[in-house]
Amino acid sequence: MPFDPLSADAVSHHAPARAALAGNPSDGYDGRVVATVITQMSATVTVAPSDTFRVGDTTFATTDNLPPYDQTGDAALFVASIAIAARRWQVTPCTIQWTTTIPRSVGLSGSSALVIATLKALAEHDQQQLDPQQLPSMALAAEKLLGITAGLQDRVVQTFGGLQDMTFPRRPARGEAAFTQRLLSPRRELELAVLYDTSAAEPSQVFHGELRQRYDDGDQSVRTAMRSLARAAETASRAVEAGDLRALGVAMNESYDLRAGMSDLSPSHVRLIELVRSCGLAANYAGSGGSVVALITSTAGRDRLAALADQQKLGLHRWTVPPSRPASFG
Repeated sequence: MPFDPLSADAVSHHAPARAALAGNPSDGYDGRVVATVITQMSATVTVAPSDTFRVGDTTFATTDNLPPYDQTGDAALFVASIAIAARRWQVTPCTIQWTTTIPRSVGLSGSSALVIATLKALAEHDQQQLDPQQLPSMALAAEKLLGITAGLQDRVVQTFGGLQDMTFPRRPARGEAAFTQRLLSPRRELELAVLYDTSAAEPSQVFHGELRQRYDDGDQSVRTAMRSLARAAETASRAVEAGDLRALGVAMNESYDLRAGMSDLSPSHVRLIELVRSCGLAANYAGSGGSVVALITSTAGRDRLAALADQQKLGLHRWTVPPSRPASFG
């Protein structure tokens, strides 16, 4: 049902895209990751009062009778978000509308951005206080309802903003993941770029599902690689705060090389890494859907990357991380 998103009764929240720089995907394996938001790409979710729940073409009366999670498109994400919110408070009927500028299924956390924004909007809609320490786990729980295998790092950086150094110890007594996060203050400006091919988009579940099984089965090559990835993130964190772009580039390259050593990767995704490296730039997977993140350290490299993206009709987005940026939640 159409509604005016600017009306007094409607609330809107945003969540940005995310690009991991180093350490990924060790966040799901007691590891450590350095990642940043891309504020120029974001998802917006608007919630307005309604006589029943309306999510796209899906309608249902109460949270006691939720539709199945196999709807087409993004509808399942919103139904799952409502289900998780309903575990904490009584969610009142509402209509949900959304837009996003985040390319989907290329590893820039487009799905988790929608979930984070939805949970924030639902909480405000129902006048609930949402603890930012709990929001990442709530968002991950919503995606797990859909059978998505992932870690917390996307949701942590999308909750707290900025450039984050995150660790992910486990709580054996409760059997659930935890996290610590620290906002990094780069000593010098970082110029970054993401390169992606929407024609080669691949849900992160394709990579993570097989990796999780091997880790749980005790595959020592995977477990050793995860420890090495955590050390690469530690190196990247120190490099950012020291303004050492060379060391940061080494940690980014190492993170990709460790990933490639663990599992067979899609040739179309590997090609993006090779394109970036052919420009003399460090590169890593931004996530697990195929997009790659590059550290721009020269004018020649920047120009060469732009030319290659144009020639091969690839998506390219550049942005800078200033010497310091405040965290945000809201």
